[in-house]
Amino acid sequence: MRIESDGAGAPRGALGGSDGTGLLALATEIYAALAAVPAPVGEDDVVQQHLVRSVHVTSRRVGHRVEVHLLRPDGLGLDDTCLLAADVRDAVAGLAWVADTVVVVDGGPDTAIVNAGLAADAPAERRRGLGQLVSMLVSLSPVEALPQDAGLGASFRLRAHEAAVERLVRQESALGTTFPELLGDLAPSPALDSLMRRRAALGLPDRPSSTWRVVEDLAG
Repeated sequence: MRIESDGAGAPRGALGGSDGTGLLALATEIYAALAAVPAPVGEDDVVQQHLVRSVHVTSRRVGHRVEVHLLRPDGLGLDDTCLLAADVRDAVAGLAWVADTVVVVDGGPDTAIVNAGLAADAPAERRRGLGQLVSMLVSLSPVEALPQDAGLGASFRLRAHEAAVERLVRQESALGTTFPELLGDLAPSPALDSLMRRRAALGLPDRPSSTWRVVEDLAG
């Protein structure tokens, strides 16, 4: 993991202590957050499956920027890759000291689509500086006609949501349980937490009495 200063924050090696304990604390927090992200295949997390290629932290006066590079497992579908990237981004962004989170997926012929969707789905203040990057990623994509930035972000969110639903279905099937219709009837799990975040990103209801297998407001 690399940690450096952008010139506005603490100098290199002084994030929380000049003896390196601050750096170790940052690394520990990041990898603890990543270890809570379930891997797209199997029962391990993304750290145990060695899907985290690198983590780069840039110190700033107020909050820090964290860039995570992920390795896409062989054969992982596009929707599941979007879900993986979204889950990792949420986990890192949830750390109190992180002000900006960037996730990049490496490997596979269509990761350009995922990365363009990630960039387009970034917070508005950062997305304004990513227009050129999004355009470049779209030009590298094998898909001839992709929507513009807003459409890329919406497509990314929809793909991640669909994969979250399918993952929860697989989980419930493995447990041999019947499929409840309501969110409140689902057992707590990391997969459910991920689905709830994906629903929130789409503006879907997240009340316990809400149905969970239908994208209610998007069918039309």
